[in-house]
Amino acid sequence: MDAIVSHNDTLAEDANATGGQIVVFMAWLYPLFIVVYLSVTIILGRKLTAVMAFPMRDLSKTAERIATGDIDVDLNYESKDEIGTLTRQFRAMVEGMKEQAEALSIIAGGDYSGGIHVRSDKDVVNKAISAILDNNNSMITEIRSASDQVSSGAQQIAQAAQNLASGSSEQAS
Repeated sequence: MDAIVSHNDTLAEDANATGGQIVVFMAWLYPLFIVVYLSVTIILGRKLTAVMAFPMRDLSKTAERIATGDIDVDLNYESKDEIGTLTRQFRAMVEGMKEQAEALSIIAGGDYSGGIHVRSDKDVVNKAISAILDNNNSMITEIRSASDQVSSGAQQIAQAAQNLASGSSEQAS
């Protein structure tokens, strides 16, 4: 029986020694795990920031410039995610604004012969520009017609005055 007790004591001492080693191992492993976890979290956070925040910041700055009337902007971000989709939509919006600015510059220069493409039923700006062109072209046509009538009337009056002067000359002689 003493042999069994002695054997159990030896096993208990071995278990205590092994348990102590496990506790020491876990005491080192747990903080190491936390350091690795935090490092990976920080690295992924920075990557996500680069992927999402920087392009959004660029879009925000571009939107501010557009809001002040500056449409000479470049949107270079390319991606297949939502931010890439938003960038492509911004690019299309800016291109539409550039077309409008070009059309208005031509109109401001006195050329009403051009037109502007109405992109949809809800395109109120291009519809308004198109209506301005149509109204101005109609007004110019009416002014030309009135000018032609005035010119014709002036020619008739000049002819009548010449005939009157000729008749007066003949009577005087």
